[in-house]
Amino acid sequence: MFKHVLVPLDVRFSPQKTLMAAAALAREQNAQLTLLNVCDVGTTFANAAFTVVTDDEVTQYAQRVQAFLADASAIIAEYGGNASRLVVAGAPVHLVIKAVAAQIGADAIMMGTHGRRGFARFWHGSVTERLLRDADVPVLAIRESPTMSLPRISPQWSAQWQW
Repeated sequence: MFKHVLVPLDVRFSPQKTLMAAAALAREQNAQLTLLNVCDVGTTFANAAFTVVTDDEVTQYAQRVQAFLADASAIIAEYGGNASRLVVAGAPVHLVIKAVAAQIGADAIMMGTHGRRGFARFWHGSVTERLLRDADVPVLAIRESPTMSLPRISPQWSAQWQW
């Protein structure tokens, strides 16, 4: 049914259930997986208007994203799947995901959702919800537990992402 599934990942969010489901889908349907991280520079470097963002900070961020995606790929591999990795910059994130899906020929998008409610949903919005409305392909939304975490992420690495 699905040949190529795009799996957008947010480095501030631990996508254990999503990765397990994506690996199972890929294995069962012989589908190709692409893990995607969209760097929204305005959000990532929120104080950029008031401070100078150095090349070292950008490099360190890129290294953390690559390490995160490597860990996610390893989890996919543990469950019998294989995934390519892609990092792009842009905003708004849901439109970038939609464009990448079209560009790579994805016929589905699978992503985790925080399941925020109330003020947190109002304040942070929902990329998943926007994508559900705007995507040209099916979107599979997986509700993640807020306490789940990637097993290989070191404590010092994950502490840097608890915003």
